[in-house]
Amino acid sequence: MSFPNKAPSAGEEVGTQRRGGPKAVASVVLLVLIVVADLWVWIRNPDDLDRLLINLLLGLSAFATLHLRLLSLASAGFAAIGAYASAIFAVKLGVPIWLAMPAAASVSALVALVIGLPVLRLKDVYLAVATLGFGEIVRVAIILLPDLTGGSTGANLSTGFPYEAMKQTHAWVMALVLLALGWILATTARTRTGRALRAIRENADAAATMGIDVVAHRLLSFAASAFLAGLAGAFYAHSVGSLDAGDFKFTRAVDVLTYAVLGGSGVWFGPLLGAGFLTALPILLRDSLSFLQNFAQLPNIVNGLALMLAIIFMPGGFTSMFEGALGRRGGPKAAGKAGSEAGRARKRWHSAPVPADGLAETKAEGNEPILRLVEVSRNFGGVEALSKVGFDLRRGSICGLIGPNGAGKTTLINAITGVIPPSSGRILFAGSDIAGRPPHRIARAGIARTYQNIQLFGEMSVLENVVVGRHVHIRTSLPEAWLSLPGQRREESHARKEAHALLSRLGLDELSGARASTLSYGDQRRVEIARALAMLTPEPGDREGAARPQLLLLDEPAAGMNEAETEKLGDFIATLKTHGYTVLVVEHHMDLIMKICDRIVVLDFGRKIAEGAPEEVSRDPAVLEAYLGGE
Repeated sequence: MSFPNKAPSAGEEVGTQRRGGPKAVASVVLLVLIVVADLWVWIRNPDDLDRLLINLLLGLSAFATLHLRLLSLASAGFAAIGAYASAIFAVKLGVPIWLAMPAAASVSALVALVIGLPVLRLKDVYLAVATLGFGEIVRVAIILLPDLTGGSTGANLSTGFPYEAMKQTHAWVMALVLLALGWILATTARTRTGRALRAIRENADAAATMGIDVVAHRLLSFAASAFLAGLAGAFYAHSVGSLDAGDFKFTRAVDVLTYAVLGGSGVWFGPLLGAGFLTALPILLRDSLSFLQNFAQLPNIVNGLALMLAIIFMPGGFTSMFEGALGRRGGPKAAGKAGSEAGRARKRWHSAPVPADGLAETKAEGNEPILRLVEVSRNFGGVEALSKVGFDLRRGSICGLIGPNGAGKTTLINAITGVIPPSSGRILFAGSDIAGRPPHRIARAGIARTYQNIQLFGEMSVLENVVVGRHVHIRTSLPEAWLSLPGQRREESHARKEAHALLSRLGLDELSGARASTLSYGDQRRVEIARALAMLTPEPGDREGAARPQLLLLDEPAAGMNEAETEKLGDFIATLKTHGYTVLVVEHHMDLIMKICDRIVVLDFGRKIAEGAPEEVSRDPAVLEAYLGGE
């Protein structure tokens, strides 16, 4: 997500936010009504409890992909695989039911891993159509394999699937599984993986340049969704006691998507609310209105109407009503706090001396090039954005990259960081050619950046944005996080401590709890710098990390700042050199460039027209003509 050139200040947003009182009451009322309705459905007919629990599980499977804005409609196909695989394992192969069901869900996850790499390259409606097609392929395959699945007749007594052998599960087992999954999802949201997933949801390109492997996380989410759908299918097979390919038509996939859209895909419990509401509503309508009792299409009509109304009137789903009740950080309360403290934070930033602590204690060794560009070119169709650009960036130096608008400065930074691959040429970082590598691998090598158009994760807090920068330094796994082991707690605590220290260095410590999108444009710039530095700062005692080259690319960091803030920022950037950082700065403030840079490279129409010390460049006739304006 990119931000406009002028973001509202924290104080300005308070006036535009709605107060959370009535909204909080409405959210609580809604939650109570859904719970009561589901309890009534259970009391009315205990057999409906199985249907409710299965739908809740399918809702979680939709959350796993829609949370990343992946519009997948493969849930019905994966549920079918889980259902038939579990039936085959339990009935035909004699596998114990407690082992057959997770094994069948794992089969669904393995299939997802196989098809995920090609399918997840698609976006939006194309991904929806491809995954919908996958579900239909699975359904047709079930019909065409009668010896294995029962074919068009289905998995029942006549095809070798006795009812007694099939019906082997209980509602309390499903309820326990759902409770465990809810705990896992709630815990994951507070971990390295949870932050990475939220970052990808908001801005995949920025997440990649923070060292997050976007492809791997999307594939992980797709496989998790398939596992949950497969498990729901297995529960369905063993609670109903028979199967039919018609149980997994494309309309079922749309139903599952509706659960997540109506409930809200931004929070893990949103699809549970949607599934609970849409399971109970048709039953309650039939009980209340006698003429609907034999109307078989009522659930489809209710789901379709709910999907349409949610998209039009409540895009955030039911969970959007809970922001006030839950005291979500970055809401009106946090924005008001940010508005009252922003002035004090900026005053300290202006008046305090430039602090030296909070930065990596590394020193530049030698004067060899840390970055070497060799005839780097980039073409966009017939347009040559970069043409054989080459220069060396010495370790521990500050280099300015200047030129008129459209000169290719940002294109060059994008090529260095892997956002776009160069058409030709070499990009050597610490002796290794990184041209064409994916952004997350380049970031992990020791290159961090900011953006010309600010690329913060706007719905996350300021602190969370900077902690995302620590992603490459946090090594604990998800199981360690679920168990809250001491090592995981130490890493999380240290990551937040480092983030607070960097925010303090940049005068943003009192804004750490505010939603990033509520900050002024200049403050957002400083948050981006703090996030980039967080990625480069090694862990204490990490000798390998301390010796790793650290290159910071700043794309117009002073944009949106006043004169005092710009001067203070220049002093801060100058201190980075003394701590072993190498900095490449793209900037239009010539006073700032002349003050902090050791060397300057000038681009014009994608070509390098000058390079040298600031005094030399400022007198170069080509520069005066192209950039500063010749007489």
